Amino acid sequence: MSPDIKATMSSPQKTAIVTGASQGIGAGIVKGFVERGFNVVTNSWKVTQSTEIAASNRGALVDGHIGELATAAKIVETALSRFKSIDVLVNNTGIFFTKPFTDNTAEDFKSLVATNLEGFLYVTQLSIKQMLAQKTGGSIVTITAALARNPIRGVTAAVPMITKGGLETITHHLAMEYAKNGIRVNALAPGAVYTPLHRNTPKDVMENLSPMGRPSTVRDITDAVMYLTDAATVTGQILYVDGGAHFGGAGAVYNLLADERRGVFRASARRADVRSLPAAGKSALRDNHRFDRKGDNREVSRLFRHDDAPPATMKRYVFPEFRGCYV
Repeated sequence: MSPDIKATMSSPQKTAIVTGASQGIGAGIVKGFVERGFNVVTNSWKVTQSTEIAASNRGALVDGHIGELATAAKIVETALSRFKSIDVLVNNTGIFFTKPFTDNTAEDFKSLVATNLEGFLYVTQLSIKQMLAQKTGGSIVTITAALARNPIRGVTAAVPMITKGGLETITHHLAMEYAKNGIRVNALAPGAVYTPLHRNTPKDVMENLSPMGRPSTVRDITDAVMYLTDAATVTGQILYVDGGAHFGGAGAVYNLLADERRGVFRASARRADVRSLPAAGKSALRDNHRFDRKGDNREVSRLFRHDDAPPATMKRYVFPEFRGCYV
């Protein structure tokens, strides 16, 4: 390795690109880099409208779909024109939804590929080209999902996990391809994380998704990204930040299937061991129930309409359908 490549990634005036960063995990990662003195170029579809991230002397915002080459090019051009280098790339953009495998459509798949794969491909290609030209190495971290390795009964996400598993595979290959250039390529696979997506998810449901009984926070994910950014000899790794869930220890999970034509959500609840449910919960598992629609991203009201199960009880047995951007 050349002397130039030995510079640590936390050196002053390094520049990081973070995609999918208007809120949640992405916004937390941006703030983490700013705290460490990095210049940061932040992207999401409408990042300039974010209430969590703002432009500054050391921060640039680029709107646009990351799955489009023109957007990726604009991000890289902004980094170079404003800050003169690209030292770190964090691929955080991603969409995730649950559907039975046979219900996935061609449009569903195209959407996943456009965001999760093309959203990785173009900006990573351009960033690596710049890192090679700089000859000072670099760090690339891609956010995947612990679910890619460990399927959970009730979370019907086989098709979305095609993309997440693919990102883990390309992480290994790129790490080997560019090791001699000092460009380190790693992935971070979160499990359950407290983000805006889960603002209405019952606390005990979240806790059941972690064998430690402690879902990750945005800060936990940010700290892990900073570690991978600084770890000078760590490359080709998939770092699981999931409380051990990738070993198969996640607890109760429930899936809500949407019937959009009638504007009604039907609950199809599944549990590995229903014997631990109270009588009202067992009764509820046998039937279909209605939920109110609420807000954007197809939020679901937790008011469980069931004569035998008051809302306070049934809140424990409802898990929201995952839809849209999860960062």
